[in-house]
Order: sequence, then structure tokens, then C-alpha cells
Amino acid sequence: MKKFLMFCFAALNVLILAGCADTPQEVAHQWGEAILAGDLASANKFSSPETHRINEAIISDFAGNAEHRSRFKSNWQQLPSAEVVIDGDIAQIIIDGRAALALVRIDGKWKVHINVQSDGQSGEESESSAGAEAAARAQAEADSRSDAE
Repeated sequence: MKKFLMFCFAALNVLILAGCADTPQEVAHQWGEAILAGDLASANKFSSPETHRINEAIISDFAGNAEHRSRFKSNWQQLPSAEVVIDGDIAQIIIDGRAALALVRIDGKWKVHINVQSDGQSGEESESSAGAEAAARAQAEADSRSDAE
């Protein structure tokens, strides 16, 4: 009986550790769920620190712009069939032949990473959904507020 319990405990540990393994697609899915739910804390959990401010802008934009939210949701629903290209610590999720979302590995965990430059143009790691448009506008507004101060 003792050996059986030890075996069950070991098997449970393996299952728990396997469940903790995150793929770029799983992280992107969880991030998208959080964004659509308006859950900033969860969205931040699944994204890089540089993306946290953008998460807030996307959630805020979606609260007032149903069209942007709908386009984001449409792209997000394609995630299960999307292609994932991993190159070291950078992953690209490809939807309809275009890089739709970038992720970076930070401390061994995948995080959504939206890199928007000050001029409102997407950087090397781009995100082409409505969320990127909202993020670019929010970045430009934040930059103009900083300049005014």
C-alpha cells in the first residue's frame, strides 16, 4: 500500500509539472481571455512588463469601441489553428499568413510582448490586431502628455 501511495504521489507530481508547461499559444489564449474580460491583472500576468501599459490601453479602448473589440475577438478565435514560429526566446503567432502576436520568454515563461514605438508604428515584434491600433493611439497620447508636462 505504501508503494502504491508513493507511486500515485509521484504520478501526481509529474502531471502537475506537465500542467505548468506553457506554450506560446496557451499564454496568448490566456492573455486574450483576460483582455476580453477586462481583467488587467491577469492580462499583465501573461505579458511582458513593456506590454502592461498597452494592456490597460487596449482594455480601455475595448470598453468604448465595440468594433475594435470585435476585430480582436475574431483574431483571437483563430488562435487554435494559428501557426507558431519559435526562434530561441521569441515566438510569433501567425494568423492568415501575418505575424499577429509576438511573445518573449522571460525567466523561462512565455509572455505576450507588444512593442509599439513612440511614433505609433509597431516595432520588430508587431501585433496587427485592433489591439495594436489601440495601443499605438494610447502610446501617442501618453507621449503627448509627457511632452506637455
